[in-house]
Amino acid sequence: MFKLKCIFLLVVFCLSVSNVYAEYKVAIVDLNRVVNSTTEAKIKREELEKLSDAAKKDYEKRAEKVKKLEQEYIKTNDKNKGLELEKASRDLRLFADDSKSSLQKKFKDTNKILIKKVVDVIREYAEDNDIDLVLDKNSLVLGVVVYNENAIDVTEDLIRKVK
Repeated sequence: MFKLKCIFLLVVFCLSVSNVYAEYKVAIVDLNRVVNSTTEAKIKREELEKLSDAAKKDYEKRAEKVKKLEQEYIKTNDKNKGLELEKASRDLRLFADDSKSSLQKKFKDTNKILIKKVVDVIREYAEDNDIDLVLDKNSLVLGVVVYNENAIDVTEDLIRKVK
């Protein structure tokens, strides 16, 4: 009799737990697509491209000067020209490294701001639509969607909302 009661309670418990899980509404979103579709992201992307183009042009001018110094050094074999060439080459590498890290930092900072704004919109959307959980379907870490047949993809709705 005791075993029967235990089995009955176990079945009731399992059924009640599965009913609790069935009440959650889960949605998926392509976070990158939503972020990249915002007007602000398009403007920031253009700004970063302009900065990148300016850095490339500046690099090319500096590289041309280094090339001229190299040609002069080869012609004259002057020790002072050699030192000048060495310094100019080092300065060119430093400029390239500094430009690259500066652009990467601006990209990361901009991306962080844009993602925060979109996440706020997603949170508001989820609350308005009684969604319990929204997962990024492209996430490589915690938000991986393994199975999403019953999930609702809200990417298009959010793209309209952030524009």
